[in-house]
Amino acid sequence: QLRCQDLMSQTSSPLSQNDSCTARSADLLLPSGDTAKRQHDRGTEVAPYSRAEHYKVQEDRRESKLTLRPPSLAAPYAPVQNWQHQPEKLIFESCGYEANYLGSMLIKDLRGTESTQDACAKMRKSTEHMKKIPTIILSITYKGVKFIDASNKNVIAEHEIRNISCAAQDPEDLCTFAYITKDLQTSHHYCHVFSTVDVNLTYEIILTLGQAFEVAYQLALQAQRAKPLGAAAGETIETKSSKPVPKP
Repeated sequence: QLRCQDLMSQTSSPLSQNDSCTARSADLLLPSGDTAKRQHDRGTEVAPYSRAEHYKVQEDRRESKLTLRPPSLAAPYAPVQNWQHQPEKLIFESCGYEANYLGSMLIKDLRGTESTQDACAKMRKSTEHMKKIPTIILSITYKGVKFIDASNKNVIAEHEIRNISCAAQDPEDLCTFAYITKDLQTSHHYCHVFSTVDVNLTYEIILTLGQAFEVAYQLALQAQRAKPLGAAAGETIETKSSKPVPKP
């Protein structure tokens, strides 16, 4: 069982300096039956660059080398020594994972990952007799998570990384996992619950979410160190709503 607490709670977070996630995803949605291919090729296809853009991206990549803390230090309860991806994967591309979306529920009393696990149990029970559960692609970057409808490739919803917390597996069914988002307009918390066909895939998704937190955190620290004193004063940050997501 893997739990991944929100890194922003560990410090006076510079993540509030991050830009909002506004870009749409260009994930390649793989056939649902091709499990082996999903395991090894979960990236996205990026639009072709012009020559000037290509050189700029290459320069940005050279400048973006980050030193990440190991999972055991950066993400509580992560019993592994190494992250799953290179940081550049989460900065310049994305990691896409296929999962079933069981739905979301309002969290009235937030109790960390205990709330996540309670929501997992309730959503599993409420959907166990459903004939068809929506299949989505979770597209993860350092900016956040996008829900992509696996059938038509439309982006259903986006959650910024700073609004995500308490990602965890269901202790009763390790193929089920969830995370909690906060709607900044209402201050309500919602838990979004997913399931996969493979416990190892669920584990990797949770670990990738933890790595996305760590990459975002290190990038924010890097930007904070590079910013002149007082430069952030008066800045306003656009925020997105994290209300319950309609089923695809």
